[in-house]
Amino acid sequence: FSAEKLERSNVQTATDLKNITPGFTFAAEGGKDTMALTLRGIGNLPLGEGTPGVVIYVNNVALPSVGSNVPTYDVAGVQVLKGPQGTLFGKNTLGGAVLFSTQEPTYNIGGYVQGTYGRYDRREIEGAINLPIIEDKVALRVAGQMRRQDPRMKALDSGPGFDDIHQDSFRVSLLLEPTDWIRSLTVYDYSKA
Repeated sequence: FSAEKLERSNVQTATDLKNITPGFTFAAEGGKDTMALTLRGIGNLPLGEGTPGVVIYVNNVALPSVGSNVPTYDVAGVQVLKGPQGTLFGKNTLGGAVLFSTQEPTYNIGGYVQGTYGRYDRREIEGAINLPIIEDKVALRVAGQMRRQDPRMKALDSGPGFDDIHQDSFRVSLLLEPTDWIRSLTVYDYSKA
């Protein structure tokens, strides 16, 4: 799915992929940051605690199934590969693999800012800026997202409540192309939820 297709289909979080991908479920087990993926009926394997049957990759790096953050901002595209993917992605990908690609820096000045406001005081703002530093040699892209939402369930003991959102994420990508045959893309990703 391209970035345009994801926007047109109103995919705002990684869990929304289940709405446009037949046979795919994406949920959380035991907490918001513990991913439970099922593709074509295959989920966690019975080989050990937390062994995934479907693996998520972000910019060609496999994410652990516990405590990982899947990017939901400045995404270039998503590929959902169904069926065993062991040849390219390792023995644990019996159910498939989900590949997220984020936007890379370009040699054009540009960017965007967008926001959302909704029920339970839901606030979300995200944006990116692309800066060419040296023409056709060095480019930088900085993107980020802030998400907030009040608890949707009240605590019986007048505590803070449950199912709130407080997440900050940002990504810095540096593209170096000193010659025609050398290309280096370095990505730093930070998230706190």
